[in-house]
Amino acid sequence: MKLRSRPKAEEESIDALLPTFIADGHQTRDTVDWSETADAALEREETAEAVRSKIDELPESYRTILVMHDLEEMSNADIAEALGISTNLVKVRLHRARQALRTLLEHQFGEPQ
Repeated sequence: MKLRSRPKAEEESIDALLPTFIADGHQTRDTVDWSETADAALEREETAEAVRSKIDELPESYRTILVMHDLEEMSNADIAEALGISTNLVKVRLHRARQALRTLLEHQFGEPQ
């Protein structure tokens, strides 16, 4: 009885988030088709897995710089300082790592047309 007599907490309305209808029963807005989005998301995930796999195939010195720059978003100067190498060497290795990765991915996804 104590629980029933307590004032109820007000719920936040979600009416603005619900679809609205016109007199004939159709929605006022078209429903978004998510099926293509799901397919695209799956394809992106498969591509990301392939890229991660090919990154793992790179030699360590190139893989490290590629990961630090492109995934961890470190600057060339920060990478050079962290690895104790010159900024120019970071740039060269990053460029070569990207070119090697591109070649590995071409084998994965087919030769260019």
